[in-house]
Amino acid sequence: MRIVTLCLLFCVFFVGLATAQNKTNKKMPKIYLELAKAKFPEGGHESLASPKGQYIVCQKIHGGTVERPETTVHYFVYDGKSKKKIYESTIANGSLKWISDTEIEIQNIPGNPRAFTTGDDYAYIYNAKTQKLTKKVPLKD
Repeated sequence: MRIVTLCLLFCVFFVGLATAQNKTNKKMPKIYLELAKAKFPEGGHESLASPKGQYIVCQKIHGGTVERPETTVHYFVYDGKSKKKIYESTIANGSLKWISDTEIEIQNIPGNPRAFTTGDDYAYIYNAKTQKLTKKVPLKD
């Protein structure tokens, strides 16, 4: 009886996740969805909306296998107000996250980091409002 109850709970949980994902996709602007489909026709991309929702990052992660654990992240930033792509780039072994409504932290970890460095030494901040990319912390020589 416990197994049946656990199975039902898992089913409800996964159906809830699928429903939440579909609601997220329906809220995305049509132009953005067309850009994402054109950039990544094979699918498998992820959308990260800014806290207020004006900007959207579309990213696709390639690689990450047992033989080659390195990943490549292809991404672009979409501005919902002007309805166009404002920035596009690729990073190796990195990640993206929103740190404010207009700023994205871009982690770009090299294969062989220098001694006495942290992840912040290889991080950049992209400001979607000003469309400027700056280093988070300057490297020390």
